[in-house]
Amino acid sequence: MKRTTTPFFLLLALALAGSARAEWVPYSSNVLGLSMLVPDSTPNIDLTQSIWPSATWGDLDNDVNIIVNTGDSGLTRDSLLKTVVQFCGFPANRWQKLSDGTGTAGWVWNETYRAQFDESCIYAVIGKGPNRSYMIYYSTPARNIELGTLGWGLLANWSTSLKVFATATSTTTANIVKTSKDTKEFAKYNRPWGWFKAHTYDLGSMVNIKTISGKALAGPSEKKNVKYTWQVRVSNDNVNWTSLGTISVTGAKEEAFGPVTANRSVRYVQIFTNDNGYVDDSGLTLTREVEGAKPSPKPNRND
Repeated sequence: MKRTTTPFFLLLALALAGSARAEWVPYSSNVLGLSMLVPDSTPNIDLTQSIWPSATWGDLDNDVNIIVNTGDSGLTRDSLLKTVVQFCGFPANRWQKLSDGTGTAGWVWNETYRAQFDESCIYAVIGKGPNRSYMIYYSTPARNIELGTLGWGLLANWSTSLKVFATATSTTTANIVKTSKDTKEFAKYNRPWGWFKAHTYDLGSMVNIKTISGKALAGPSEKKNVKYTWQVRVSNDNVNWTSLGTISVTGAKEEAFGPVTANRSVRYVQIFTNDNGYVDDSGLTLTREVEGAKPSPKPNRND
């Protein structure tokens, strides 16, 4: 069974050994926002420390695959079904719809399917939860169904045990570090220091900024120990500015400030004096949200 990676999706593969004979017990993940029954032989896994959790253990005869869309919870039924069909590698005409539902077990909507192709069988649930979309399917060799080792009825019980709930989308952060040489004023005068009323940093494009920290040196140097109150402000066009807060700096002394909360997309960040002294030198560290590494598919027994 050939699987391909799918952008924006998070894959967790749980290989379940001896699932037909094991006692089934509850499993829940606050990271994925779902709970379900699994064989008691399935080890516990801590997903809270991983942005893109992925794990495989036990044999590869039976496995549950959880594919979570963390970016767009509004995917359509057709797009979810098309994706899971492509991911599993079963022909579209082998998929049989068993049921659909709305408003139960946390689902906004969900649909259940089963499919059989060559020597493998799939029992799948797709649907939309409170803030994510899901494709969850149980894969087992066809011989388990034919011999009664693992029947469709047991898989139906597994699918109805699935519950989804709201959870925060996993994100991570990265820093953008800027020095005075990155300011608009330096480009104009070829020096980072001077009697500037502002230091303006151009990020080059719109960036989703969480916090702003930095350092500032106030001038003129003759006015040592004079306290100045400046603004940290942002803009999308370098014309209209929004103040995020004030910082206190001392004349002729380099001081650190922040973090100042931003939580918005901006292109320009500025340290503005309000006509109180001058910016002789500055530097910024901007914290922004970034996506975690995309998951890789689990090795397949038929590859």
